[in-house]
Amino acid sequence: MSVSLCKSVLHNKSMNFDPNNIPSFEMPQQIFDKIYDFSSASEVSRGVLIAYLLQDGSPIIYARYGSRIVEFGLRKAMESYLEEVEASSSVTGIDIDNGDGLEGL
Repeated sequence: MSVSLCKSVLHNKSMNFDPNNIPSFEMPQQIFDKIYDFSSASEVSRGVLIAYLLQDGSPIIYARYGSRIVEFGLRKAMESYLEEVEASSSVTGIDIDNGDGLEGL
């Protein structure tokens, strides 16, 4: 660790941190673009479907497909996943929305 970096880290630790005043964060578009590019070597077979929450709990769903068949495949995969989660939670008696933030774990 360089001296200037060390001083910066020490300075930041001494600053007052307010956990209730954290600036909002959204995933940069460039990250989504890279994930999409990595999903396949062929443009027509690329596809991603990403779901996440913002700090305030707002859901974000990012979807990008290279073709209609990839879109259909990803949608069906997501439907199957959601049905499986719903079925397994009802069999085990686990409440999906129990407020602990550990859904499916």
